[in-house]
Amino acid sequence: MLSDSSLFDLFGDSRKPAQSGTFNPFAELHYLVIDDMDAARQSLKNTIQAMGGFHIDVAHSYTDAASRLRKQLPDVILCDYILGSGRDGQQLLEQLRRNDVIPESIAFIMVTTESGYEQVVSAAELIPDDYITKPFTPEMLRNRMERILRKKIFFRHYYNMKAEGRLDDAVAELDMISGFAKAKAYRIELMRYRTETLVAAQRYDDAIDRYREILDIHPFPWAKAGLARVFKLKHQLDEARNEIDEVIKIAPNYFEAYDLKANICCEMGDFAEAQETLSRAAAQTPRNYVRKRTLSNVAALNGDFETAISVMNEVLTHDKIGDISIQDRLTLGRASIENGACMAARTVLEEIPENQLKAAAEDEKTDYECLMAICESDSEAGRTRFERLRLNLMQKTSPGVDLGLDVIRVALVYVDVQLADKVATRLLEDNEDNGTVNAILSVYRNKDKEWHFRDLQEVVASRNK
Repeated sequence: MLSDSSLFDLFGDSRKPAQSGTFNPFAELHYLVIDDMDAARQSLKNTIQAMGGFHIDVAHSYTDAASRLRKQLPDVILCDYILGSGRDGQQLLEQLRRNDVIPESIAFIMVTTESGYEQVVSAAELIPDDYITKPFTPEMLRNRMERILRKKIFFRHYYNMKAEGRLDDAVAELDMISGFAKAKAYRIELMRYRTETLVAAQRYDDAIDRYREILDIHPFPWAKAGLARVFKLKHQLDEARNEIDEVIKIAPNYFEAYDLKANICCEMGDFAEAQETLSRAAAQTPRNYVRKRTLSNVAALNGDFETAISVMNEVLTHDKIGDISIQDRLTLGRASIENGACMAARTVLEEIPENQLKAAAEDEKTDYECLMAICESDSEAGRTRFERLRLNLMQKTSPGVDLGLDVIRVALVYVDVQLADKVATRLLEDNEDNGTVNAILSVYRNKDKEWHFRDLQEVVASRNK
Protein backbone atom coordinates (compact mmCIF):
# COMPACT_ATOMS: atom_id res chain seq x y z
CA MET A 1 0.00 0.00 0.00
CA LEU A 2 1.30 3.43 -0.91
CA SER A 3 2.35 5.76 1.88
CA ASP A 4 1.01 9.30 2.20
CA SER A 5 4.33 10.62 0.90
CA SER A 6 4.09 8.41 -2.19
CA LEU A 7 0.57 9.60 -2.86
CA PHE A 8 1.74 13.18 -2.45
CA ASP A 9 4.42 12.61 -5.07
CA LEU A 10 1.91 11.05 -7.46
CA PHE A 11 -1.01 13.41 -7.05
CA GLY A 12 0.35 16.60 -5.57
CA ASP A 13 -1.08 18.34 -2.50
CA SER A 14 -4.82 18.92 -2.92
CA ARG A 15 -4.40 22.23 -1.07
CA LYS A 16 -2.22 23.62 -3.85
CA PRO A 17 -2.84 24.25 -7.56
CA ALA A 18 -2.64 21.12 -9.71
CA GLN A 19 0.79 20.36 -11.07
CA SER A 20 1.34 20.51 -14.81
CA GLY A 21 2.31 17.37 -16.72
CA THR A 22 0.76 14.00 -17.34
CA PHE A 23 -1.22 12.42 -14.51
CA ASN A 24 -0.05 8.80 -14.53
CA PRO A 25 0.13 7.17 -11.11
CA PHE A 26 -1.23 3.79 -12.11
CA ALA A 27 2.10 1.99 -12.47
CA GLU A 28 2.85 2.64 -8.78
CA LEU A 29 -0.47 1.58 -7.30
CA HIS A 30 -1.25 -1.86 -5.85
CA TYR A 31 -4.51 -3.52 -6.91
CA LEU A 32 -6.70 -6.35 -5.68
CA VAL A 33 -9.13 -7.86 -8.20
CA ILE A 34 -12.01 -9.88 -6.70
CA ASP A 35 -14.13 -12.08 -8.97
CA ASP A 36 -15.31 -15.69 -8.72
CA MET A 37 -14.92 -16.29 -12.48
CA ASP A 38 -11.44 -17.09 -13.86
CA ALA A 39 -12.06 -15.42 -17.22
CA ALA A 40 -13.45 -12.26 -15.60
CA ARG A 41 -10.47 -12.00 -13.22
CA GLN A 42 -8.04 -12.31 -16.12
CA SER A 43 -9.99 -9.75 -18.15
CA LEU A 44 -9.85 -7.24 -15.29
CA LYS A 45 -6.16 -7.92 -14.79
CA ASN A 46 -5.51 -7.35 -18.51
CA THR A 47 -7.44 -4.08 -18.38
CA ILE A 48 -5.37 -2.79 -15.47
CA GLN A 49 -2.15 -3.79 -17.21
CA ALA A 50 -3.30 -2.03 -20.40
CA MET A 51 -3.62 1.24 -18.50
CA GLY A 52 -0.18 0.85 -16.94
CA GLY A 53 -0.81 -1.10 -13.72
CA PHE A 54 1.65 -3.81 -12.67
CA HIS A 55 1.16 -4.68 -8.99
CA ILE A 56 -1.99 -6.82 -9.24
CA ASP A 57 -3.23 -9.46 -6.82
CA VAL A 58 -6.38 -11.52 -7.40
CA ALA A 59 -8.96 -13.20 -5.16
CA HIS A 60 -11.42 -15.81 -6.36
CA SER A 61 -14.02 -15.61 -3.59
CA TYR A 62 -15.44 -13.60 -0.72
CA THR A 63 -13.40 -15.64 1.77
CA ASP A 64 -10.20 -15.41 -0.26
CA ALA A 65 -10.56 -11.63 -0.53
CA ALA A 66 -11.11 -11.17 3.21
CA SER A 67 -8.06 -13.34 3.95
CA ARG A 68 -5.78 -11.47 1.52
CA LEU A 69 -6.87 -8.06 2.78
CA ARG A 70 -6.05 -8.99 6.35
CA LYS A 71 -2.48 -9.78 5.25
CA GLN A 72 -1.80 -6.87 2.90
CA LEU A 73 -3.76 -3.77 1.92
CA PRO A 74 -3.84 -2.53 -1.68
CA ASP A 75 -4.51 1.01 -2.90
CA VAL A 76 -7.40 0.00 -5.16
CA ILE A 77 -9.96 -2.82 -4.90
CA LEU A 78 -11.95 -3.82 -7.99
CA CYS A 79 -14.70 -6.17 -6.88
CA ASP A 80 -17.35 -7.91 -8.95
CA TYR A 81 -20.83 -7.45 -7.53
CA ILE A 82 -21.75 -11.14 -7.80
CA LEU A 83 -19.28 -13.31 -5.90
CA GLY A 84 -21.06 -16.68 -5.92
CA SER A 85 -22.45 -18.75 -3.02
CA GLY A 86 -25.09 -16.11 -2.46
CA ARG A 87 -22.49 -13.47 -1.59
CA ASP A 88 -22.09 -10.08 -3.18
CA GLY A 89 -19.60 -7.24 -3.25
CA GLN A 90 -21.82 -4.97 -1.17
CA GLN A 91 -21.78 -7.46 1.71
CA LEU A 92 -18.00 -7.70 1.44
CA LEU A 93 -17.60 -3.92 1.47
CA GLU A 94 -19.80 -3.56 4.53
CA GLN A 95 -17.95 -6.31 6.39
CA LEU A 96 -14.56 -4.80 5.57
CA ARG A 97 -15.53 -1.24 6.52
CA ARG A 98 -17.39 -2.16 9.72
CA ASN A 99 -14.58 -4.40 10.93
CA ASP A 100 -11.99 -1.72 10.08
CA VAL A 101 -10.20 -4.09 7.71
CA ILE A 102 -9.79 -1.37 5.06
CA PRO A 103 -9.45 2.35 5.82
CA GLU A 104 -11.42 5.01 3.98
CA SER A 105 -8.30 5.96 2.03
CA ILE A 106 -8.50 2.73 -0.03
CA ALA A 107 -10.51 3.05 -3.26
CA PHE A 108 -13.27 0.42 -3.61
CA ILE A 109 -14.74 0.11 -7.11
CA MET A 110 -17.67 -2.23 -7.78
CA VAL A 111 -17.75 -4.00 -11.15
CA THR A 112 -21.16 -5.09 -12.39
CA THR A 113 -23.25 -5.96 -15.41
CA GLU A 114 -26.41 -4.75 -13.70
CA SER A 115 -27.48 -1.41 -15.16
CA GLY A 116 -29.81 -0.85 -12.23
CA TYR A 117 -27.14 -1.24 -9.59
CA GLU A 118 -26.82 2.51 -9.08
CA GLN A 119 -30.30 2.50 -7.57
CA VAL A 120 -29.25 -0.26 -5.16
CA VAL A 121 -26.12 1.40 -3.85
CA SER A 122 -27.79 4.80 -3.60
CA ALA A 123 -29.75 3.42 -0.64
CA ALA A 124 -26.80 1.76 1.04
CA GLU A 125 -25.15 3.35 4.05
CA LEU A 126 -21.72 2.08 3.06
CA ILE A 127 -21.40 2.65 -0.67
CA PRO A 128 -18.48 1.93 -3.01
CA ASP A 129 -16.35 4.85 -4.13
CA ASP A 130 -17.67 4.16 -7.63
CA TYR A 131 -19.06 1.38 -9.79
CA ILE A 132 -18.37 0.56 -13.40
CA THR A 133 -20.54 -1.49 -15.75
CA LYS A 134 -19.06 -4.26 -17.90
CA PRO A 135 -17.80 -4.22 -20.56
CA PHE A 136 -15.45 -1.24 -20.22
CA THR A 137 -12.19 -0.09 -21.77
CA PRO A 138 -8.87 0.67 -20.04
CA GLU A 139 -9.51 4.36 -20.72
CA MET A 140 -12.91 4.22 -19.01
CA LEU A 141 -11.42 2.55 -15.96
CA ARG A 142 -8.53 4.99 -15.93
CA ASN A 143 -10.90 7.97 -15.93
CA ARG A 144 -12.94 6.54 -13.06
CA MET A 145 -9.86 5.74 -11.01
CA GLU A 146 -8.30 9.14 -11.58
CA ARG A 147 -11.41 10.85 -10.27
CA ILE A 148 -11.64 8.56 -7.22
CA LEU A 149 -7.99 8.84 -6.28
CA ARG A 150 -8.01 12.63 -6.55
CA LYS A 151 -10.91 12.60 -4.11
CA LYS A 152 -8.99 10.31 -1.75
CA ILE A 153 -6.11 12.75 -1.77
CA PHE A 154 -8.40 15.73 -1.21
CA PHE A 155 -9.71 14.11 1.99
CA ARG A 156 -6.54 12.27 3.08
CA HIS A 157 -5.73 14.54 6.06
CA TYR A 158 -9.31 14.17 7.28
CA TYR A 159 -9.13 10.37 6.95
CA ASN A 160 -5.92 10.29 9.00
CA MET A 161 -7.28 12.55 11.75
CA LYS A 162 -10.48 10.55 12.05
CA ALA A 163 -8.59 7.24 12.16
CA GLU A 164 -6.40 8.65 14.97
CA GLY A 165 -9.47 9.71 16.96
CA ARG A 166 -8.74 13.43 16.55
CA LEU A 167 -12.37 14.20 15.87
CA ASP A 168 -12.40 17.94 16.60
CA ASP A 169 -9.34 18.34 14.36
CA ALA A 170 -11.11 16.30 11.67
CA VAL A 171 -14.13 18.61 11.77
CA ALA A 172 -11.84 21.63 11.60
CA GLU A 173 -10.04 20.09 8.61
CA LEU A 174 -13.34 19.64 6.77
CA ASP A 175 -14.33 23.23 7.55
CA MET A 176 -11.03 24.44 6.12
CA ILE A 177 -10.98 22.43 2.90
CA SER A 178 -14.63 23.26 2.21
CA GLY A 179 -13.37 26.70 1.25
CA PHE A 180 -11.07 25.37 -1.49
CA ALA A 181 -12.04 25.68 -5.12
CA LYS A 182 -11.98 21.88 -5.54
CA ALA A 183 -14.48 21.45 -2.70
CA LYS A 184 -17.43 22.25 -4.96
CA ALA A 185 -17.15 18.78 -6.52
CA TYR A 186 -17.38 17.17 -3.07
CA ARG A 187 -20.20 19.18 -1.53
CA ILE A 188 -22.33 16.24 -0.34
CA GLU A 189 -19.30 14.23 0.81
CA LEU A 190 -18.12 17.21 2.89
CA MET A 191 -21.53 17.53 4.54
CA ARG A 192 -21.80 13.79 5.16
CA TYR A 193 -18.29 13.41 6.56
CA ARG A 194 -18.73 16.43 8.80
CA THR A 195 -22.03 15.16 10.19
CA GLU A 196 -20.76 11.63 10.81
CA THR A 197 -17.71 13.04 12.59
CA LEU A 198 -19.93 15.22 14.79
CA VAL A 199 -21.83 12.07 15.77
CA ALA A 200 -18.58 10.27 16.57
CA ALA A 201 -17.57 13.27 18.72
CA GLN A 202 -20.95 13.03 20.55
CA ARG A 203 -21.97 16.48 19.33
CA TYR A 204 -25.48 15.22 18.72
CA ASP A 205 -27.43 18.47 18.49
CA ASP A 206 -24.99 19.83 15.90
CA ALA A 207 -25.29 16.55 13.98
CA ILE A 208 -29.10 16.74 13.94
CA ASP A 209 -28.92 20.25 12.46
CA ARG A 210 -26.45 19.11 9.79
CA TYR A 211 -28.53 16.04 8.84
CA ARG A 212 -31.56 18.27 8.41
CA GLU A 213 -29.57 20.56 6.14
CA ILE A 214 -28.65 17.56 3.99
CA LEU A 215 -32.26 16.36 3.88
CA ASP A 216 -33.37 19.80 2.73
CA ILE A 217 -31.18 19.23 -0.33
CA HIS A 218 -32.38 15.66 -1.01
CA PRO A 219 -34.08 12.90 1.05
CA PHE A 220 -31.04 10.60 1.06
CA PRO A 221 -31.95 7.37 2.91
CA TRP A 222 -28.52 7.32 4.59
CA ALA A 223 -29.13 10.81 5.97
CA LYS A 224 -32.54 9.87 7.40
CA ALA A 225 -30.98 6.75 8.89
CA GLY A 226 -28.20 8.88 10.35
CA LEU A 227 -30.79 11.17 11.92
CA ALA A 228 -32.57 8.15 13.40
CA ARG A 229 -29.26 6.91 14.82
CA VAL A 230 -28.61 10.26 16.52
CA PHE A 231 -32.11 10.29 18.02
CA LYS A 232 -31.42 6.81 19.39
CA LEU A 233 -28.14 7.98 20.91
CA LYS A 234 -30.05 10.81 22.59
CA HIS A 235 -32.60 8.24 23.85
CA GLN A 236 -35.37 9.89 21.81
CA LEU A 237 -36.64 6.50 20.75
CA ASP A 238 -40.04 7.46 19.34
CA GLU A 239 -38.40 10.00 17.01
CA ALA A 240 -35.74 7.45 16.06
CA ARG A 241 -38.33 4.81 15.24
CA ASN A 242 -40.42 7.20 13.13
CA GLU A 243 -37.37 8.22 11.08
CA ILE A 244 -36.15 4.67 10.47
CA ASP A 245 -39.66 3.49 9.51
CA GLU A 246 -39.62 6.16 6.80
CA VAL A 247 -36.26 4.93 5.54
CA ILE A 248 -37.54 1.36 5.19
CA LYS A 249 -40.63 2.66 3.40
CA ILE A 250 -38.71 4.70 0.80
CA ALA A 251 -35.71 2.35 0.49
CA PRO A 252 -36.83 -1.24 1.17
CA ASN A 253 -33.47 -2.64 0.00
CA TYR A 254 -31.51 -0.56 2.53
CA PHE A 255 -30.98 -3.46 4.92
CA GLU A 256 -28.86 -1.52 7.41
CA ALA A 257 -32.07 0.34 8.24
CA TYR A 258 -33.70 -2.92 9.35
CA ASP A 259 -30.79 -3.57 11.71
CA LEU A 260 -31.10 -0.09 13.20
CA LYS A 261 -34.86 -0.41 13.61
CA ALA A 262 -34.42 -3.74 15.41
CA ASN A 263 -31.88 -2.13 17.74
CA ILE A 264 -34.28 0.72 18.49
CA CYS A 265 -37.16 -1.71 19.09
CA CYS A 266 -35.03 -3.77 21.48
CA GLU A 267 -34.16 -0.67 23.49
CA MET A 268 -37.88 0.10 23.66
CA GLY A 269 -38.56 -3.47 24.80
CA ASP A 270 -40.50 -4.36 21.66
CA PHE A 271 -38.73 -7.64 20.94
CA ALA A 272 -41.56 -8.98 18.77
CA GLU A 273 -41.24 -6.11 16.28
CA ALA A 274 -37.44 -6.35 16.40
CA GLN A 275 -37.58 -10.06 15.53
CA GLU A 276 -40.08 -9.50 12.71
CA THR A 277 -37.94 -6.70 11.26
CA LEU A 278 -34.75 -8.76 11.31
CA SER A 279 -36.55 -11.79 9.90
CA ARG A 280 -37.62 -9.75 6.87
CA ALA A 281 -34.09 -8.52 6.27
CA ALA A 282 -32.53 -11.94 6.85
CA ALA A 283 -34.90 -13.54 4.33
CA GLN A 284 -33.55 -11.19 1.66
CA THR A 285 -29.90 -11.44 2.76
CA PRO A 286 -29.58 -15.18 3.55
CA ARG A 287 -25.76 -15.16 3.68
CA ASN A 288 -25.47 -12.25 6.12
CA TYR A 289 -24.55 -14.22 9.22
CA VAL A 290 -23.85 -11.15 11.34
CA ARG A 291 -27.53 -10.24 10.92
CA LYS A 292 -28.57 -13.82 11.68
CA ARG A 293 -26.56 -13.81 14.90
CA THR A 294 -28.50 -10.73 15.97
CA LEU A 295 -31.77 -12.36 14.92
CA SER A 296 -31.01 -15.38 17.11
CA ASN A 297 -30.36 -13.16 20.14
CA VAL A 298 -33.48 -11.10 19.55
CA ALA A 299 -35.67 -14.18 19.03
CA ALA A 300 -34.46 -15.49 22.40
CA LEU A 301 -35.33 -12.16 24.05
CA ASN A 302 -38.76 -12.47 22.44
CA GLY A 303 -39.19 -15.94 23.95
CA ASP A 304 -39.07 -17.64 20.54
CA PHE A 305 -36.37 -20.11 21.49
CA GLU A 306 -37.03 -22.49 18.61
CA THR A 307 -36.21 -19.74 16.10
CA ALA A 308 -33.21 -18.66 18.16
CA ILE A 309 -31.86 -22.23 18.09
CA SER A 310 -32.63 -22.81 14.43
CA VAL A 311 -30.99 -19.58 13.26
CA MET A 312 -27.86 -20.04 15.39
CA ASN A 313 -27.50 -23.64 14.21
CA GLU A 314 -27.60 -22.30 10.66
CA VAL A 315 -24.84 -19.82 11.50
CA LEU A 316 -22.63 -22.50 13.03
CA THR A 317 -23.19 -24.80 10.04
CA HIS A 318 -22.88 -22.41 7.13
CA ASP A 319 -20.79 -19.39 8.13
CA LYS A 320 -17.47 -20.18 6.46
CA ILE A 321 -16.12 -16.63 6.71
CA GLY A 322 -16.70 -15.42 10.24
CA ASP A 323 -14.93 -17.26 13.05
CA ILE A 324 -17.27 -19.29 15.26
CA SER A 325 -16.80 -17.51 18.56
CA ILE A 326 -17.39 -18.62 22.11
CA GLN A 327 -20.30 -16.14 22.13
CA ASP A 328 -21.96 -18.05 19.30
CA ARG A 329 -21.96 -21.27 21.29
CA LEU A 330 -23.02 -19.48 24.48
CA THR A 331 -25.95 -18.00 22.57
CA LEU A 332 -27.01 -21.41 21.28
CA GLY A 333 -26.51 -23.04 24.67
CA ARG A 334 -28.53 -20.34 26.42
CA ALA A 335 -31.44 -20.65 23.97
CA SER A 336 -31.41 -24.44 24.32
CA ILE A 337 -31.56 -24.16 28.11
CA GLU A 338 -34.51 -21.76 27.95
CA ASN A 339 -36.21 -24.16 25.53
CA GLY A 340 -35.88 -26.95 28.09
CA ALA A 341 -33.13 -28.85 26.23
CA CYS A 342 -30.33 -28.91 28.79
CA MET A 343 -28.67 -31.98 27.31
CA ALA A 344 -28.42 -30.30 23.91
CA ALA A 345 -27.11 -27.15 25.59
CA ARG A 346 -24.42 -29.09 27.44
CA THR A 347 -23.31 -30.73 24.17
CA VAL A 348 -22.97 -27.30 22.53
CA LEU A 349 -21.00 -25.89 25.46
CA GLU A 350 -18.68 -28.88 25.62
CA GLU A 351 -17.88 -28.34 21.92
CA ILE A 352 -16.13 -25.05 22.75
CA PRO A 353 -12.44 -25.70 21.99
CA GLU A 354 -10.27 -25.73 25.10
CA ASN A 355 -7.88 -23.14 23.70
CA GLN A 356 -10.80 -20.83 22.86
CA LEU A 357 -12.17 -21.13 26.38
CA LYS A 358 -8.75 -20.42 27.91
CA ALA A 359 -8.35 -17.32 25.73
CA ALA A 360 -11.87 -16.05 26.46
CA ALA A 361 -12.57 -12.86 28.39
CA GLU A 362 -13.29 -13.27 32.10
CA ASP A 363 -17.00 -12.51 31.67
CA GLU A 364 -17.25 -15.13 28.92
CA LYS A 365 -15.65 -17.74 31.17
CA THR A 366 -18.07 -16.84 33.96
CA ASP A 367 -20.96 -17.01 31.49
CA TYR A 368 -19.84 -20.50 30.47
CA GLU A 369 -19.69 -21.61 34.10
CA CYS A 370 -23.20 -20.25 34.75
CA LEU A 371 -24.69 -22.12 31.80
CA MET A 372 -22.83 -25.34 32.63
CA ALA A 373 -24.07 -25.13 36.21
CA ILE A 374 -27.64 -24.91 34.90
CA CYS A 375 -27.06 -27.94 32.65
CA GLU A 376 -25.73 -29.90 35.65
CA SER A 377 -28.40 -28.71 38.11
CA ASP A 378 -29.59 -32.27 38.79
CA SER A 379 -26.17 -33.40 39.97
CA GLU A 380 -23.76 -32.77 42.84
CA ALA A 381 -21.21 -31.51 40.29
CA GLY A 382 -23.62 -28.75 39.35
CA ARG A 383 -24.14 -27.71 42.98
CA THR A 384 -20.39 -27.66 43.55
CA ARG A 385 -19.87 -25.58 40.42
CA PHE A 386 -22.57 -23.11 41.51
CA GLU A 387 -21.20 -22.71 45.04
CA ARG A 388 -17.77 -22.00 43.62
CA LEU A 389 -19.29 -19.44 41.28
CA ARG A 390 -21.41 -17.80 43.95
CA LEU A 391 -18.45 -16.49 45.94
CA ASN A 392 -17.20 -14.64 42.88
CA LEU A 393 -20.62 -13.46 41.70
CA MET A 394 -21.62 -11.87 45.01
CA GLN A 395 -18.54 -9.66 44.78
CA LYS A 396 -19.02 -8.67 41.14
CA THR A 397 -19.93 -4.99 41.19
CA SER A 398 -21.21 -4.32 37.67
CA PRO A 399 -21.86 -7.28 35.37
CA GLY A 400 -22.74 -6.69 31.72
CA VAL A 401 -26.32 -7.34 30.70
CA ASP A 402 -25.72 -10.75 29.06
CA LEU A 403 -23.69 -12.06 31.99
CA GLY A 404 -26.08 -10.51 34.50
CA LEU A 405 -29.04 -12.29 32.92
CA ASP A 406 -27.21 -15.62 33.04
CA VAL A 407 -26.29 -15.08 36.69
CA ILE A 408 -29.97 -14.48 37.47
CA ARG A 409 -30.86 -17.64 35.53
CA VAL A 410 -28.44 -19.86 37.41
CA ALA A 411 -29.32 -18.27 40.77
CA LEU A 412 -33.03 -18.94 40.27
CA VAL A 413 -32.33 -22.52 39.16
CA TYR A 414 -30.53 -23.07 42.49
CA VAL A 415 -33.24 -21.10 44.37
CA ASP A 416 -30.77 -18.43 45.42
CA VAL A 417 -33.17 -15.48 45.21
CA GLN A 418 -30.77 -13.28 47.19
CA LEU A 419 -28.11 -13.49 44.48
CA ALA A 420 -30.66 -13.13 41.67
CA ASP A 421 -32.16 -10.01 43.22
CA LYS A 422 -28.77 -8.48 43.93
CA VAL A 423 -27.69 -8.81 40.30
CA ALA A 424 -31.10 -7.72 38.97
CA THR A 425 -30.91 -4.59 41.14
CA ARG A 426 -27.49 -3.71 39.72
CA LEU A 427 -28.75 -4.17 36.18
CA LEU A 428 -31.79 -2.00 36.84
CA GLU A 429 -29.65 0.73 38.38
CA ASP A 430 -27.16 0.69 35.50
CA ASN A 431 -29.61 0.25 32.60
CA GLU A 432 -32.85 2.23 32.42
CA ASP A 433 -33.93 1.20 28.89
CA ASN A 434 -37.05 -0.93 28.49
CA GLY A 435 -35.10 -3.59 26.62
CA THR A 436 -33.00 -4.49 29.65
CA VAL A 437 -35.98 -4.33 32.00
CA ASN A 438 -38.03 -6.66 29.80
CA ALA A 439 -35.11 -9.06 29.39
CA ILE A 440 -34.78 -9.37 33.19
CA LEU A 441 -38.54 -9.73 33.50
CA SER A 442 -38.57 -12.64 31.04
CA VAL A 443 -35.99 -14.54 33.11
CA TYR A 444 -38.02 -14.13 36.31
CA ARG A 445 -41.24 -14.96 34.45
CA ASN A 446 -39.75 -18.24 33.18
CA LYS A 447 -39.30 -19.23 36.84
CA ASP A 448 -42.83 -18.10 37.82
CA LYS A 449 -41.45 -15.08 39.70
CA GLU A 450 -42.83 -12.22 37.64
CA TRP A 451 -44.54 -10.48 40.56
CA HIS A 452 -41.46 -10.89 42.73
CA PHE A 453 -39.53 -8.97 40.06
CA ARG A 454 -42.26 -6.33 39.81
CA ASP A 455 -41.93 -5.69 43.56
CA LEU A 456 -38.14 -5.48 43.24
CA GLN A 457 -38.50 -3.06 40.33
CA GLU A 458 -40.71 -0.76 42.43
CA VAL A 459 -38.17 -0.75 45.26
CA VAL A 460 -35.33 0.19 42.90
CA ALA A 461 -37.44 2.89 41.22
CA SER A 462 -38.42 4.49 44.54
CA ARG A 463 -34.81 4.46 45.70
CA ASN A 464 -33.64 6.17 42.51
CA LYS A 465 -36.13 9.07 42.78
